[in-house]
Amino acid sequence: MEREDARTRAVASTWYLGIAQILGTGATYLLLASLTRMGSAEYGVWVLALILVSYLSPWAGLGLSSALVRFTPGIEGGGGRYARYWMVRRASFLCALGIGAALVFLARPLAASFLGGAENAPLVWLVAVLFPLEAQLLIGYSYFQAVERLGTYAALSVARHLAELLVLSALVFVGAQLWMMLAARAGILLLLVAVQHLWVRQEGGGVERAPVPAGELARFMRFGFPMIPASFIWVLIMGVDRFMLEHYGRLADVGVYHVADVLAAFLINGTRPINGMLQPRFANLLEQSPDEIGFYLRKAFKYLALLLFPGAVGLAVAAEPLVALVSTDEFAAAASMLPVLAGAYVLIGLSNPLYHLVFLRHGGRAFLWLYPLCLAANVGLNVALIPQMGGLGAAWATLAGFGVYVLGLLAMSERSHLKAALGEIQTLAAVLGCSLAMGLAMYGLRQAHPLLGGVVLVPLGFVIYALLVRLIGLVSLEERSLLMAPLQPVFSALRSRWRVLH
Repeated sequence: MEREDARTRAVASTWYLGIAQILGTGATYLLLASLTRMGSAEYGVWVLALILVSYLSPWAGLGLSSALVRFTPGIEGGGGRYARYWMVRRASFLCALGIGAALVFLARPLAASFLGGAENAPLVWLVAVLFPLEAQLLIGYSYFQAVERLGTYAALSVARHLAELLVLSALVFVGAQLWMMLAARAGILLLLVAVQHLWVRQEGGGVERAPVPAGELARFMRFGFPMIPASFIWVLIMGVDRFMLEHYGRLADVGVYHVADVLAAFLINGTRPINGMLQPRFANLLEQSPDEIGFYLRKAFKYLALLLFPGAVGLAVAAEPLVALVSTDEFAAAASMLPVLAGAYVLIGLSNPLYHLVFLRHGGRAFLWLYPLCLAANVGLNVALIPQMGGLGAAWATLAGFGVYVLGLLAMSERSHLKAALGEIQTLAAVLGCSLAMGLAMYGLRQAHPLLGGVVLVPLGFVIYALLVRLIGLVSLEERSLLMAPLQPVFSALRSRWRVLH
């Protein structure tokens, strides 16, 4: 019974994260529409300031937030958990003080180099306030993930997006200066950090901090800190193809390639709720029920495939109308790159469950050798393929680089986890078969009538795929019941309301 309850909570967490992502993405696009009204120059400075924040906040966090997710489930008692949470917050804050002092001291040269001119030095001062708050916010998020309060994490995430949408849009409307916008963002973050802290304190029942063993901070840092430089290497992996295209004089291909990459990356967005639930669930299972990991691995591979395979096939078949929808004829060549990049993102999305387990087992140091290996493979293939194939060659290099990444994950995975993954091969083959059948049907519709050749192919493909999945019973009645269980209270409330009204 306990396992069934845990599985139901895991599904509920996925729903929470999915709803949060939808609302957050919508708020982000609406905010983008507001911020661009500042004008291209001022908006450019805003973007550069936030990029500077995003580069600095991981160093302020010291990788401790990921260690919090890994080690908190193994700590008994609210006092011990609260003590480590506070230890991480304090260490991050002290590190941020040092970096922030350097920023204040170097504000003018930094503004001249990165923010359009020395006169923007006050913006650097605000960056010195923003990046520690981002790090502190991530620590709070990580704690809620560690104790599997993902509904709270999702609610705070949505609150942030909505608050920024309302406050920053209002400031743009009244013509506020850029420093006011950054100060308002800092105020929102400070409020959220305070709310986080109160909720964490409440989660521990108001308990006092327990003594932290000597060397605990060092243990946390050994686990998480190596992931910071590794993450910067990953950023290079995700952008090296564009730099290589420019290096070989294929500047026009850079924009074309980027359009294809943005469209292909939508595949990953659909899998974020599942993967957001998996890491804290795996962290808890490693401490409490290791034998249950296989169940979650099998289900994760199945549901990720149910999302990724038809998405990739649909992008391949509808590549031309989709590219035409978001760009002009000048970018038509992106349609040939899109299927290859979609395949690359399928590899990343499908391998994420193994990534979580490898990371939780080995920490960030495991990726200090894997990421450079992927980068070397990507660069080497770009050198070989771009001169002859241009952007399409860069797409194949990306696919191969991600293939090296997946092979590395497989090499570092435990045998029992690989056995669980292989247990779903037959199901994955059935999902792939349904996806390919959907693709053939979409292609036939596209050839049958011009009106069916546009983006209308996408919803048609979805309907065809859903019918095929239902026809061969890929999702059992038990699985459907489990997936819909978190929504039953909502449905019951709606039915009760309907009876009252009628």
